[in-house]
Amino acid sequence: MIRFILIILAIFAVLIGGLVAAVHFIPSSAYKDKIETVAESALGRDVTINGDIKLRLFPKITASAGQTVIANPKGFGDSDFASMTELRAAVKILPLLSQKVEIDEFILVDPKLSLVKLENGENNWTFSSTSTDSPAPEDETPTNPDAVQARLGDVRLVNGDLSYDDRQAGQTHTLTKLNILIKLPEINGPLGVDGDGILDELPFELNADVENLQKLLEGVSTPVNADLKTDLATTGFNGNIVLGDVIGLDLTANAEVPDLQAFADFMKIEIPGAKALGKANVKAKVDGQVGALILSDVILKHSSDLLKIDFTGGANVGEKIAFKGDLDFNAPNLRALAQTADVVLPEGDIYRSFSLDGQTQGSLDSVSLSNATLKFDDIVGTGNMLLNLSGAKPKLTGNLKTNTINATNYAAASGATEKPKSTNKTDGWQDIPLDLSPLKSVDVDLKIEAEGLKFQGIDIGKTLLNTTIINGKLVADLTETSLYGGKGTAKIVADASAATPKVEMIASLNALNAAPFLGAVADFDKVEGVGGFNISINGTGASMSSIMSSLSGAGAFKFDDGAIKGLNAAQLMRSATEFLNTGTIPSALSEEQETDFTEFAADFNINKGVASTNAFNFVTPGLEIPGQGQLDLGNRTLSLSMFPKSGDKSLGINGFAPPIKISGSWNKLSVGLDQDWLKEQLTQQLKNEAQNLIQKELGLDKALGGNTGNILGSGKEADDARKEAIGNALGNALGIKKPAATPAPTATPSPTATADSATSSTETVGPEEEIDEEEKSIEEQLEEEAKKKLRDLFK
Repeated sequence: MIRFILIILAIFAVLIGGLVAAVHFIPSSAYKDKIETVAESALGRDVTINGDIKLRLFPKITASAGQTVIANPKGFGDSDFASMTELRAAVKILPLLSQKVEIDEFILVDPKLSLVKLENGENNWTFSSTSTDSPAPEDETPTNPDAVQARLGDVRLVNGDLSYDDRQAGQTHTLTKLNILIKLPEINGPLGVDGDGILDELPFELNADVENLQKLLEGVSTPVNADLKTDLATTGFNGNIVLGDVIGLDLTANAEVPDLQAFADFMKIEIPGAKALGKANVKAKVDGQVGALILSDVILKHSSDLLKIDFTGGANVGEKIAFKGDLDFNAPNLRALAQTADVVLPEGDIYRSFSLDGQTQGSLDSVSLSNATLKFDDIVGTGNMLLNLSGAKPKLTGNLKTNTINATNYAAASGATEKPKSTNKTDGWQDIPLDLSPLKSVDVDLKIEAEGLKFQGIDIGKTLLNTTIINGKLVADLTETSLYGGKGTAKIVADASAATPKVEMIASLNALNAAPFLGAVADFDKVEGVGGFNISINGTGASMSSIMSSLSGAGAFKFDDGAIKGLNAAQLMRSATEFLNTGTIPSALSEEQETDFTEFAADFNINKGVASTNAFNFVTPGLEIPGQGQLDLGNRTLSLSMFPKSGDKSLGINGFAPPIKISGSWNKLSVGLDQDWLKEQLTQQLKNEAQNLIQKELGLDKALGGNTGNILGSGKEADDARKEAIGNALGNALGIKKPAATPAPTATPSPTATADSATSSTETVGPEEEIDEEEKSIEEQLEEEAKKKLRDLFK
């Protein structure tokens, strides 16, 4: 028996030895050609093995191949699709007898793979087999993983290179110096993968561990953790993974990016304001299946000197992305942040900072913010907002409560004229072009409740404002507002949809305190009182100057029980005669004077920037002052004439006082007498007086039914003043100069002098008046006599 066994062992040894000898004695070219043929048939590519192929069967099955090259298909150039310098593999023999596969060694040296996608979408990694063999029938017997056990020894990829050239998208990526080490003591145990390399010139290290590879392959939830480290980012995850038709995840992931700008540059992602980016990190719990993941306990933080963002909440990542959580956004230096995006903000103490916090939720199509607190410079607001991103341009809707908003500096940044600081000079409206282009970039529907509004010197109280922007047209509807004690409504429109901006305003206010309002609007502090106004105006223009000069519309105001400064109406009436006699401006017109009124009202029309009124009226006890004038909105000037009168004829000059004129620029108004109107009226009145006197002197008043009248009062002083003024006026009107005084003035002829006495007069006339009296008509003789009488009258 023992001999038999020895003979069997000897035969087995001879067979093994023969097999080993056969492997050594069979030339490598015999199976190298066969391997090339089979590979070419399977890949549909040329395969060339330039190095030697070696096989060994004892003490372990080993195989090695030298340089091997796989060619590119036609149309992809002459470069190789893949190549390697050396492949070494070894499997232990004895474990195979017990259905154990122990790969003692598998080393791939210098593998290179070049992936190319052409402009037409074709690629070189899709293979087409040239084999005509029928596919082997599938083994319907399920594989029992427990029937075969595997163990990996030294499994490495050394110095690998991979390139990707997407000519259709114009992108290229490279993976060089790739080294991978795989550790698998046994298939029903832990798997470890360690690697490093350079991705697009960015070095990286990769470490991954699977608790049980066999369970992972069987579709059992298996603990897995991995870490990827680079100079630009560090990321990792740990948890459970399930492999199957879909991949299931239950893990915690984290990432940290120390420099988001450098990361964005590396990824070739263009981000406006990338220079403002800083450090970012994120943590999240990831559950669900790939393609329908649920992210919870998300903590996202970004911090830099210019921008801080914190988000905590959750998200769904699938066909659509949705999120919900708490957001805190803070830009402490808004001006510097804008500069990083090449946006130049106007100078001034504006656009300093911005912050926003609240509960947010939404998707890539819309974002909502509730219980939000917004801070923009000195403006603080709370409310709810919704930003819709699904349309051609964003649309912002919501409601907001704010503290007092001072819009002065922001309006100036858009081209509006700033209120001058303590100066006696006005330069008018600015010609800086109005920039209303932002109105075209977004649609808005906001309801704002502000504690107050300020614009230049105008101080508006609590205001309810409905603001809409549709296709570049802004409509600000003040449904309720308070202004200097008054209440009312207003509607303001700024239309940037056309080439030239259009503006419109409709306003109505009651119980308004005039003094602070007029002082704020026009630096005019001469009127006190309580009342209201309504106005409707519109205009067009590319600057504030052109808009103000184009305004048209109408309006009215009325103030009760107030006072006007710079005028003492009663004193003016008392000093009227003094002024006419002396020409001196009465003391009734000065900064120290003041007149109470019971009514101050006017209706006005506006055309081409000029508001005109013929229905101005100022009423005081026992005195009424009607007026007329113009307010030039374009040039910022006022010209207003007022005509004091009283029903008491004992006041002033038969119940009248000299007219008052308020004129000048808005911030330098002067109050004085209306000399132009006075001259016009006095000239006309003097003509009437002269006519009456002539008729009386010539004895024609009764025949003509004349009535000389008297608006200049009575008495010797009034008569003398009347004669002096009439003499000068009529002398100029008739072209007759008053003769120089002589030592012995000619006596005045009696009123009953006849035409004969006129012809015998020795009064000398100019050469141009020398006419042969015999040739004069009766009418000419009468005119000559009238001139003579007038000269005698005013001596």
